[in-house]
Amino acid sequence: MDTYPNQQFTGKVTYVSDFLDPRTRTARVRCEVPNADMRLKLDMYANVNLPTTFSRRTLAVPVAAIQNVGDKTMVFVRKADSLFEPRPVTAGNTVRGLVEITQGLAEGEPVVTTAAFHLKSILVGKDLGEE
Repeated sequence: MDTYPNQQFTGKVTYVSDFLDPRTRTARVRCEVPNADMRLKLDMYANVNLPTTFSRRTLAVPVAAIQNVGDKTMVFVRKADSLFEPRPVTAGNTVRGLVEITQGLAEGEPVVTTAAFHLKSILVGKDLGEE
């Protein structure tokens, strides 16, 4: 909670909306939190951690590997020391700095992260007729 940045409050989830706002990708959640000292006020916003046992295995890349070129989501796959292939991919969920890749990339293929924007700039420059 921004108002109390170094404090945690424990409560019980009593309601989760069945509607996800497509613009913000958020849902309303109601938590009942003890408030004996009256520090928590109506309509305060909070970041909530919901522990869960749900997990699934998926292919994911660091957020830095994802580049948007026009209307395509791309990664750059390293083919050799200085040879990179721009690869269109379909991105899924983003969790803890990793982006799920649902199509376009195979497990084990090395993707560029730290220089991906530079490679995108070179690719876009070629599309514009630059050398």
